[in-house]
Amino acid sequence: MGYGIPFADVGAPYGIPYIIKQMRKMGVKNIETHMHDDFGLGIANSIAGFWYGANWSNLTFLGIGERAGNAELEKILVFLKERVEGFEKYNLEPIHELATYFSRELISIPPNKAVVGSNVFAHESGIHTAGVLKNPFTYEPYPPEKVGAKRKLLIGSSSGTEIIRHRVEEVLKEDFGIDVKIEKDDERLKKIIEIIQKLYDEEKRKSCISYSELKGYVKKYFL
Repeated sequence: MGYGIPFADVGAPYGIPYIIKQMRKMGVKNIETHMHDDFGLGIANSIAGFWYGANWSNLTFLGIGERAGNAELEKILVFLKERVEGFEKYNLEPIHELATYFSRELISIPPNKAVVGSNVFAHESGIHTAGVLKNPFTYEPYPPEKVGAKRKLLIGSSSGTEIIRHRVEEVLKEDFGIDVKIEKDDERLKKIIEIIQKLYDEEKRKSCISYSELKGYVKKYFL
């Protein structure tokens, strides 16, 4: 019912490690955990179960279940494959495709939901995008391709010069076949940045700059 605690120094009736170790001492061969998420500890308790000797875990995709739901299958799989040796056999690439199906047919998925949310690999702020461009591991613990997702670099109110420069280079290459390195002090780039900043500072825009909008700016100032 979600009352479990994943810490090793917690005894019965709440300590998951304690309960599993006692069952192992009794000679139980197969132990399966089934964790509800009433206190947000479904994942932690399921992992603790594996850690201390359980060899099965009852999970649901996206945590779908009655009341507060159950421990999420996708989070457990990603954790085991990325952080624990011996789970390399799992192919996680279909996760995002399956999540897309679920969101269309069954349940809406919050954009910030771990592993499957639309914003998990989206970066907008200047410090985030600059860090990801230099080394994705700075802000992404695993590559989006591992779970069938794609990285999204967004231009918004908090974006800096680096991300806008990078996106302009992408538009030039992908849409106009021009593979060029743009310097930060390029006057054409400065003009685009000025226009974008005005949209947010003076016109109080809330949404991100779309690809088609940026393409229009690139076409106007670079071609």
